[in-house]
Amino acid sequence: MSQAVESLLEAVQERRLPWFLSPPGPHHYDGPYMVLDFETTNAEKGSPILRENRVVAVAWYVQGEGSIQYERGNEFNLPAFSAALQQHQARSGHLVGHNIKFDLQWLARCGYDLHHYLVYDTMLGEYVLDGNVSRPRNLDAVAKRYGRVGKASHVDNMMRAGVCPSEMPHDYLRARAIRDVKDTLHIYLAQKRKLTERRQLAVQYTRCLLTPVLAHMELQGLRLDKARVQQEYDRAVAEYNEALLEFNELTGGVNPRSPAQMAKLIYDKLGFSELTNKGGFLIRGKASKAFPLGAPKTDQKTLDKLRATTAQQKRFLELRAKVGKLDAQLTKTLTFFKKVVDERGGIFYGQYNQAVTATHRLSSSGRRITFADGTSGSLQFQNMPNVFKDLIRAKQDGWLVGDHDGSQLEFRVAAFLGNDAKAKTNIRADVDQHTFTAAQMLNKPESEVTKEERRLAKPDTFKPMYGGQRGTKAQERYYAAFRREFAALAETQKSWTYTVLESDKLRTPWGMEFHFPGTRMRDDGYIDNTPSIYNYPIQSLATAEIIPIALVYLWHRLYINHARSVIVNTVHDSVVGEVAPDEQELWLALGLLCFTVDVYEYLRFVYDLDFDVPLGVGSGLAERWEAPGGFERELNVEPDGTYWSKGDRAK
Repeated sequence: MSQAVESLLEAVQERRLPWFLSPPGPHHYDGPYMVLDFETTNAEKGSPILRENRVVAVAWYVQGEGSIQYERGNEFNLPAFSAALQQHQARSGHLVGHNIKFDLQWLARCGYDLHHYLVYDTMLGEYVLDGNVSRPRNLDAVAKRYGRVGKASHVDNMMRAGVCPSEMPHDYLRARAIRDVKDTLHIYLAQKRKLTERRQLAVQYTRCLLTPVLAHMELQGLRLDKARVQQEYDRAVAEYNEALLEFNELTGGVNPRSPAQMAKLIYDKLGFSELTNKGGFLIRGKASKAFPLGAPKTDQKTLDKLRATTAQQKRFLELRAKVGKLDAQLTKTLTFFKKVVDERGGIFYGQYNQAVTATHRLSSSGRRITFADGTSGSLQFQNMPNVFKDLIRAKQDGWLVGDHDGSQLEFRVAAFLGNDAKAKTNIRADVDQHTFTAAQMLNKPESEVTKEERRLAKPDTFKPMYGGQRGTKAQERYYAAFRREFAALAETQKSWTYTVLESDKLRTPWGMEFHFPGTRMRDDGYIDNTPSIYNYPIQSLATAEIIPIALVYLWHRLYINHARSVIVNTVHDSVVGEVAPDEQELWLALGLLCFTVDVYEYLRFVYDLDFDVPLGVGSGLAERWEAPGGFERELNVEPDGTYWSKGDRAK
């Protein structure tokens, strides 16, 4: 780490964080609250990203001020609401709403800076209480669970029929907005009591700290590099046409979407042997006129399992895989990208979903775009194929794309939760777990493992950490070796399954509760839901707590250091930003601080967790996202501040 970065670290740590992070903790919810609800025009469900949408009205309630207030107007003309909001903010109060990310984005459209707001989202509160139980969490459903009547059906019916709130009778809209605030207030008060009783208010605080960050990120969008998109699109089209031509010549023009034609080609003409089950019987589909004994299987999973014994069979499988891969690249990604750069200036948007996954990590959705030819498409920010990340660039010329990711974060979390001395030692010694995997699977010394053997072993490395027990002989040999190598972790995870077997739930040290109703032990000793029981605590602490904490601090520290650089995406264990030319050292320094030191302190302050495993951060800067030739650096930091990179240690 350079002296410049070390000096910068000292300087940025002195800048004061917002009041609700100084120090962090759910005690900030003891302060005054303000409940709010925006009513907007409803194109694309009222998305504030759509510039033609506008505010129609807002209702709000400030603690201790009597009745609910209502004001009709637009984002440029809400004087009473603006005065109430500013007065509330001056008192260090928090904002309350249901799915408040939507309201925050409209606040941003109104000109307010989201960095100043602590929020409490009643949708997220219900999510925390539910743990991994899936059920509706819209305002109407949650309100009814708390004894409220729910929304007025005639207003909802009008909205479903396409009537814009701006065209609804004024009294109807006013009644709806006031009722929504009443319901949210009722839920908030009851929910906060319940979260406090269950010692889960800290989890809710963490979930809600992330909400303004996501609201701000969604408004940024991602920018495509037009030249690189055109290059990749042309490559894929050319390769697809070439492969398809050879495929058609080999198959005689068989329609790949016709199971009957494909079955005759694969098993009659090419002579593949059909798959059989353990009893030796053919694995087939339903019987038909053409196949009275059952239709031979031609789906992709079956094709992946077929074994080629002739050159023609081998070439068929290669071409089939290549055509399928290129078709997927074009239909799922590149055609969408091409239209975005041609018609939308290269910018597209996504949405982060906070209340969906069982482990509480984020998921994402793409915002659909309709193009000039009448087609539409979208792409999830978090599921973008790695090969196409290189097509993302910064919006401003001369800026770089930066990223930070938590190094081997889930393994480090597992070492902590299992209090596994061997795992902690391996992390500190930079032991290559993938080489260990290959050696065990191939039954050979680690010194003899090749780079290719190591690469092929990667998918199996952490499977036993997530309950993997069955597989090939080589895999099972490795899984057993992993459990021997990290015996304390294996015993801890096994104890989780017995806890669930006894109580149908598992409570983590930081307050999350995961429910597994009806879990039973089978005759062979296997406990139902073992993979999920092994997985949820690890994935949750790593990507639903630690990464959001790092992201929150990075967002606020960029702001208090007056940075122009902006965060534009997060993918599970990483954060992506657009970095100004003169802020590269700042980006690197803040990544190190926020992904390590800030996380340690937050876990101690908020969850009373003494995380005693070194945290690592890998940082990069390039012309495009993960483009070749960029700068990369990985540092590890101990709780006491000691850091090292590739074996070099310093304080």
